[in-house]
Amino acid sequence: MSTAGTCRADYEIRLIDGVSLTWREYTIEGNQYCTQKEFGKFCIQKKDVASVHEASGTAADAVPFNKADEARKTDRSKIKTNGGAPGGSHVATVAPTQKRSRKTSISDLRFIIPSAQSDTSRWRYTFEAPPPDWMSLRFIDNGWKEGVSGFGADTPGAPIGTPWRSTDIWMRREFILAKTPSDRLAFWVQHDDDIEIYLNGILAASKEGWSPYYDFVPISAKARLWLRLGRNVIAVHCRNMGGPQYADVGIVVFPYGDLPTTGGEMSPRLAVFTEKVKKFMEEHLIPAGTIAVMKKDRVVVSRGIGYADPEQTLPLRADAMMRLARLDKLITNAAIKALIRSSPRLPTRETLSLETRVFPLIEAYGAALPPGRTADPRLRDITIGQVLEHRSGLAHFPGSGSLDLERDLGLSGPSRPKDRTRWLMAQPLRFPPGTQYEYNSSATPWPATLSIW
Repeated sequence: MSTAGTCRADYEIRLIDGVSLTWREYTIEGNQYCTQKEFGKFCIQKKDVASVHEASGTAADAVPFNKADEARKTDRSKIKTNGGAPGGSHVATVAPTQKRSRKTSISDLRFIIPSAQSDTSRWRYTFEAPPPDWMSLRFIDNGWKEGVSGFGADTPGAPIGTPWRSTDIWMRREFILAKTPSDRLAFWVQHDDDIEIYLNGILAASKEGWSPYYDFVPISAKARLWLRLGRNVIAVHCRNMGGPQYADVGIVVFPYGDLPTTGGEMSPRLAVFTEKVKKFMEEHLIPAGTIAVMKKDRVVVSRGIGYADPEQTLPLRADAMMRLARLDKLITNAAIKALIRSSPRLPTRETLSLETRVFPLIEAYGAALPPGRTADPRLRDITIGQVLEHRSGLAHFPGSGSLDLERDLGLSGPSRPKDRTRWLMAQPLRFPPGTQYEYNSSATPWPATLSIW
């Protein structure tokens, strides 16, 4: 068993004897796409692209997801590759043959209550704890303040109409339904942190943690029953646990209907997998996804569910590549534990384990604070296990992008993994290491940087 990795275009991490994960980076129409190929057959997408397939050592069809100005289809005869031998670096140039007609826009959504993205809407709000019936239809909120959505502070990219800096905010507003409510009504929400949403006094949705972008949130079946023609009330409670804060809720008509399927199953009895996943997706307002089931070394279910384009004209292929999103945490966890089992020689002369303190280790590999910065003294107490278990207390990367991070470090171009690690080293901890759980997308990928120091 061995582990290896580089930050170049093509590298491999061996996890178990005979099983490896191979990463390749493609350049398509000037955009970088990083793919992962497992068992030499199945790919998982790392960035926002729906489908980059590999055929005979070349990149084939490219269908970017949520990038309507990219090519919808490609011509295999117009693909040029550099390399192509097994394990070689692939750089592909793909000439598009058909363009999508338009980009997906917030204007494509039909709002019952507008979000701050689409239009301003007025809410009643308070920072003081209200009476228990504050969310009910009959509650009188005349004493509350009035403000424009969204509510928040220090949240990069979020449209803030009314400042909110306290721990809690309670919000209410009326809305009118002119016709029978549709089963396809949904919330359109961005929140930081925990949020509860009520309709006519009934809990309709709740989400823990924070979301760096707007997304669909289902309305509970019970709350749907309490919607009525004419006057209705939506009430929202959001609690900030620290750092940036934001709350904005709209109601939209979910733009996707019955989801098509592609692919198939080895046996009709296996169709239950597809049926269960499709039902889950429709109940949770997920417009596109793929499912694959393996038994030993055979794929017995391979299905695409939903659409690959916002116009709902292109059913998602069963072999479409999706964003890796949070699944990289599973890969990182497996890779680190495999590395621990291999007992590598460390410059600190200690035995690598989940109790190894991470920052003294990467300092031994050459990591250093940005010039003029001072580290939180508790930083040196963080262990690998605490990082993998979301108990490190490390800061979150700013917003949904890294522009603030790059500006903070004085970089002239995009940040690299080493730069992001240096930035984390200079931030105060959110809490003492190991004392509480807080989901952290910034901290978990950090152990993967061990391979590039």
